[in-house]
Amino acid sequence: MFKKSYRRVMWSTCSIVLCLSLLLSSFVLPVKNAMAGTISDIAEQLEGVYYWLSEDTQGMDAVKNAKTSLSGKNQDEIKSILWPQVEEGVLPLDGVKERLSCNEEEAKNQVAKLLVDGLGITLSGSVAGTLEEIYDNYDNYEEDREIVADLLPGISLKQLYGFFNYAQLYGIKETAPSEWESIFTEKDYNEIRSLIKEWLSGALKYASENGGSDCVDVYNAMTDIGWTADELAEAECTILSTVDLYLQSEIALLKAYVRSKAHFSGATGTDGYMETISYKEGSSASGTISVLGKNFNTPLECSSDNSDIKLSYTDGTLTISGGSAGSTANITLYYDDKDTNWIYKAKVTVTSSGG
Repeated sequence: MFKKSYRRVMWSTCSIVLCLSLLLSSFVLPVKNAMAGTISDIAEQLEGVYYWLSEDTQGMDAVKNAKTSLSGKNQDEIKSILWPQVEEGVLPLDGVKERLSCNEEEAKNQVAKLLVDGLGITLSGSVAGTLEEIYDNYDNYEEDREIVADLLPGISLKQLYGFFNYAQLYGIKETAPSEWESIFTEKDYNEIRSLIKEWLSGALKYASENGGSDCVDVYNAMTDIGWTADELAEAECTILSTVDLYLQSEIALLKAYVRSKAHFSGATGTDGYMETISYKEGSSASGTISVLGKNFNTPLECSSDNSDIKLSYTDGTLTISGGSAGSTANITLYYDDKDTNWIYKAKVTVTSSGG
């Protein structure tokens, strides 16, 4: 049954990818389970992304500002962004009108709301009390179920949201294995926008081809109403670039996703989502850095907040030494800006040589 007002439908195509990713991993689960049996895993993965976003003050501010700008847009503004009067719209509406038995204006209203609500959740910058609550209470979203049931017959809200989450968490790794560094190094906005759109589209296609029967069903249902991965990616970038001209929020989420997949082979434990490294006084810790499951050897700068604990990073190998028993340090590996363009952080502790 078609209704004109709905609660939030959680359509999230970001990042981190990545959104992300986004968004947004270094492994691929048996996908039927990824859709049905690993909701807690998806929530945990996204919590990791949002943790690393919280470590990036400027990135978190960019996400908050984009969400504030997005929430300030009224329905007519969003519709004019997606369907300019003098240009062809970003998303085709003929299939929507047919499925919902509505006119073009009503179709625009519903599609605009679906996309904006999904982006609003992505830009929340937090998972606790949001993602898990949504999953736990999906059966209570009666109006949302009705619109999705009419628009995408046979598809549930969990399937729909699971499809986009699968793309976020698994697709970006497969679609940008050699280009992800651009979000840290590329300065040209148009190039960044082009890459993000390509990654988003690729992640959705990856999910449709590798996400098992549930993902295939969701993607087929969307193509049945004339929506493709390219068009969905373009719609997100179009809205985002309107509320966040230089896509700083999307870049921040993609960076957070990459950071959540950066690891040091010499790490000895974790503290929450941050790796911990310990070695005995007079010794050292050495190992390789990997990102998204692959060894990483791009030249980076190193920083330690304890001058007694020294860092050396050469050809992908990080060596940490110095300090007396009980010494600690927060270390950072970064490109050209320690505050905004870092890729790896960890906590270091020096233990007693006799312990």
